Amino acid sequence: MGIALMLLFVLICFIGKDKIIEAWIKAVVFQVLIIYVSLEILSIFSAVTFTSLAFLWVTIDFLVVMMLFRKRDSWKGTWHSLISISKRNKIWIFLSVGLSVLSIWTVPYNWDSMTYHLSRIANWTQNQSIAYYSTNNLREISSPVLSEFINLHVYILSGNKDFFLNLLQCFSALTNMWLVYEISKKIGCSRKYAYLAAFIFYTAPSMFGEALTTQTDQFATVWLLIFVYYFLDLYTESYKFQYNKETVFNCL
Repeated sequence: MGIALMLLFVLICFIGKDKIIEAWIKAVVFQVLIIYVSLEILSIFSAVTFTSLAFLWVTIDFLVVMMLFRKRDSWKGTWHSLISISKRNKIWIFLSVGLSVLSIWTVPYNWDSMTYHLSRIANWTQNQSIAYYSTNNLREISSPVLSEFINLHVYILSGNKDFFLNLLQCFSALTNMWLVYEISKKIGCSRKYAYLAAFIFYTAPSMFGEALTTQTDQFATVWLLIFVYYFLDLYTESYKFQYNKETVFNCL
């Protein structure tokens, strides 16, 4: 899954003229759509299993790699751009790697995870389907499911282990930090103050704590900040609503 996400990100960088953050947003949205649709379809046949999910992601990886080879003429310029951005943001890469290691090191422990976030994943895995099931804990079948859909893939592909279940919140928090930086620049902050805003977000105790759990607040915030990021484009006085590709995409 991680390989697919990175390949999608690189492919979108190659084929589009988007900013790096917008390529990442598109890659995240495409990946989540794949996860959602695949689970709905596989559940019809009670086929949410390691074999079916592994086949799905290997196939996606293969297809994206083939598409990348078709775009190999644009490799050089895009790679140089990504490498230069990485060199300018070494400290953020260091902080991101550190948080990722901590999220893997920290086992799921919080009350919400133990009572319904992870128990619903265990039930879906056992049933090989995301269909409703009998339970005395209504949160398992009534609370929003998207983050657990993603972690269901992670859990099954990890051999029914919980080592990597915190990574969803961790990557969500890191994406939010990036979006805070980009939104700060959009509303007129200099690069220095945009970095400061991102760093304040990164060091907030609630953010840091949430990034090391299987709760869903950081993941939910990703979608809120994506909305804000694109809404700011529509909000500017200079933007003229027209029936064109840009307006339709921003609204969607």
